[in-house]
Amino acid sequence: MPDTNQPETRKPKIRSVKFNVLMNMILTSSAFIFPLITVPYVSRVLSPTGTGAVAFGQSIGGYFATIALLGIPQYGIRECAKVRDDSAKLSTLVRELLCILAVSSTIMYATFLVCLFTVPRLSQDRPLMLICSAMIVLSSFGVEWFYQAIEQYGYITVRNIAFKITGLALMLAFVHDTNDYRIYALITVIASYGSNILNLIRLHRFVSFTAGGKLNIRRHFRPMLSFIVISISSGVYLQIDMLILGLMSSNTMVGIYQLAVKIKTLLLTCINSLGGVLLPRLSYYYANGREDNADNLFGRFLHFSLIISVAASLLGIVCSPQLVIIIGGAQFTASAIPLAIAVTALPFAAVNAILQQTLLADGGEKQASAATFIGLFIALAVNLALIPVLGANGAALGNICAEIGTFIVRAWLLRSRMRSIIKLLNLPKILMASVTGSVVAGLVWVFAVPHMATFPQLVCLGLGFSIAYGGTLLIVRDQLVMEVCGRLLPRRHR
Repeated sequence: MPDTNQPETRKPKIRSVKFNVLMNMILTSSAFIFPLITVPYVSRVLSPTGTGAVAFGQSIGGYFATIALLGIPQYGIRECAKVRDDSAKLSTLVRELLCILAVSSTIMYATFLVCLFTVPRLSQDRPLMLICSAMIVLSSFGVEWFYQAIEQYGYITVRNIAFKITGLALMLAFVHDTNDYRIYALITVIASYGSNILNLIRLHRFVSFTAGGKLNIRRHFRPMLSFIVISISSGVYLQIDMLILGLMSSNTMVGIYQLAVKIKTLLLTCINSLGGVLLPRLSYYYANGREDNADNLFGRFLHFSLIISVAASLLGIVCSPQLVIIIGGAQFTASAIPLAIAVTALPFAAVNAILQQTLLADGGEKQASAATFIGLFIALAVNLALIPVLGANGAALGNICAEIGTFIVRAWLLRSRMRSIIKLLNLPKILMASVTGSVVAGLVWVFAVPHMATFPQLVCLGLGFSIAYGGTLLIVRDQLVMEVCGRLLPRRHR
């Protein structure tokens, strides 16, 4: 007879890619809309000095959290996606990974406390650093990777939006002047990571913690090694600019740069709304020998990402003065040049995300780790060389160089697939649309907007570029754009 005392676990309902993309786009929209409300308010209330202090604290907490995770978010997505149809194997796998995270997060939090009392730059504001250190624990036990692996994007979306609304309400209620920057840091941690507590509570629905069977934690050490290198290298090189800038300059300079980074991150998050659902589905295809499906999915995601990222990059360059004034206020006008430099990396960053996930899904974690380590080396070298001379502009240039370097390496590693897929990307058509959009935006700037207020300038420049860019792609009949328009437009019935 079966053991009736053992709790039953549910088999996750796997939705279609279209549903997952829709949920991810809703989640991405919330990740775009909420900062449009919070960042202008906080920037004007806290000033560059306050926002810079919080940004530096978050970068420190992010470093320790990244190391504590040991690459498990990416490794866990791939491995859980492979066994998601076997509840017993899935439960065992999750329990083993949680044991590893318990040890790593304990070690990293202890290391953080030692640094807090021995490194002078961190000791300057211990309460802020302690608030940001909550990221270490909440990230480790958030098991977001599990819900992504079983493609529960509906739950992920609803949960994240609920906590963003809570964070917004708390911010408006408690952040009113410059001295409230620590309260803002705490609210940010709650809004960004508080939902991870729900993840852990809800985990018992899909994972049995009482089932028998011996855990074999050591079996993960070797395959995880490459993911550890990827996670730490990518986490460091994506934040090394903020860290070095914070160590070599003031909180005010960090505040100026962090606004440019936030705007760029908003754009990149929007672009990567599709990429978040790519790894689990690719892993499933490769594990079941469906390489044709995987290559087709890879090509379509790459094409879409390139179209959107090129447009976002050019719009960011053209509208950088208006964006920083509208989002940050007049105190942040110095952020315009770092922003114009930083958004240049958007096409490389967006394509990099898809290339990375494709390598991981197909078992190429060693190659992916090598590419990411090269990115770390480039970012470190360029930032150390340029930040003392150029400040925030040097930090932005360092990020671009790292993205370009990793893109070159990843594209070469996937050259066999890229040869066939690159023919489908219609690069000359995208280039033609880019030139047309830029010329139209330039004409709008010269003849239409010089005497307008900032917001009408942004609207006119954005509309002029977007209409010209999208219209050109329609005129030259870009395959993906025509397919999307064909589905959106109503069909004639004969």
